Parts: sequence; structure tokens; C-alpha cells
Amino acid sequence: MSNSASTSKRPKADGVSASAAKLRLLKRLRCTLNFEKRAWAGGAEHIAGVDEVGRGSLFGPVVAGAVILDPAHRIRGLRDSKLLPAERREELALLIRRHSIAWAVAAVDSARIDQINIYQASRLAMLHAVQQLVPAASYLLVDAVRLDCDLPQQPIIHGDALSASIAAAPQPARPAGLSSSPSSSLMKANASCGTGFCHTGANDWRCNGLGPCSRSAAR
Repeated sequence: MSNSASTSKRPKADGVSASAAKLRLLKRLRCTLNFEKRAWAGGAEHIAGVDEVGRGSLFGPVVAGAVILDPAHRIRGLRDSKLLPAERREELALLIRRHSIAWAVAAVDSARIDQINIYQASRLAMLHAVQQLVPAASYLLVDAVRLDCDLPQQPIIHGDALSASIAAAPQPARPAGLSSSPSSSLMKANASCGTGFCHTGANDWRCNGLGPCSRSAAR
């Protein structure tokens, strides 16, 4: 297990893990259209929110989405997907596909991830998603990173918890009828077809529904 993964699970002095502390922070943040309104006021017409879908996946491609929301059709309930129940994520994905001005999904495969690392692969998938938008974006709101393109853009820390467009971006990438990320869906399909993903007894994928148990993740 990487140092970053082990650190995220290490209890802090007050007994709260770093991941739990981050979740508390995200719950306090308000997801609004404030960033979009400032960009619209500055003359931007088509503002795209951009984010990756589950960059921490253990196998498979890294997937990203880009969405241009329609200012005339507000989609309520958008926020960081980690704070939403599965059923609501699926509902939002359908609303975004139906009512946004444009949405696009792109993926970078595992071979490319091995070549350039997961961080750069995520940025590349985001860029490819932006390039597929029709009509094209004129301004980008991106979750935490800057993309290698000439479009004006604003990286926003915790963007998926603060910007409705960024919160919307990953949702269309969720496979129809499935509320999980593409990589999680691959794991579920792998387990349900009988090949299994994690053969370690009662803690395997098919029992906990969350991914490999700690013993397999550490291999």
C-alpha cells in the first residue's frame, strides 16, 4: 500500500482519520453557481465543469467528464458525489444528460496510465472530455488542476463541493443503470460473472460491495 493510502487511514490525535476529517469539511461546503455567475458576468458563454471519475480505482481506465450546464434549467441537488446516495447520483446523471447544453466523457486506458502516471492520465482524460464538447466550451472550471489548453480556466480546490458545474461533470460517465464509477462497475461485473475479484473469504468483493478487502489491496 502506498504511503498516501496508509496516511489517509491513519487516526489523527483526536481520533478522527484524515478521510473522515475531509468528509466533514466537504459536508460544510456549499455547492453553488457562484463561480459560473462570475464567469458569465465576465462574458463567458459556455462554461464547462470538468472532473475525473474515481481517480483512485485499482484497475481499468481513468475516466473524466465535462458538462456545460444550461443556465435556463437549474438542476437541483448537485454536490460532491461522495456525499450523495447511489440512487440520487443515478437520478442526477439522467437529468444532466437530458438537460445540459453539452456533456462528454473520455477515458485513458491502463497502459497509458502506466506510462505517464495516474495524475497526468487524469488530466489527459479531462482534456479529452473538454475537446469532445459540442458546442465547444469557452471557459473551464476544473477540480483542483489546470489543463494543458489555451482556454481560460479556473482550478478550484474542492471544486466538486463548491461548483455545480464541476459536481455535474462526473455524473454522465456513470454507466446507465449503475450508480458507481466505470471502474467500480467493472469490478462488480467481474465478481458477478463468477471470476471473482478478491478471493479472501467473507471479505471478498461480492460480500462487501465496496471493492477489494484490505488484504487484497495490500498485495
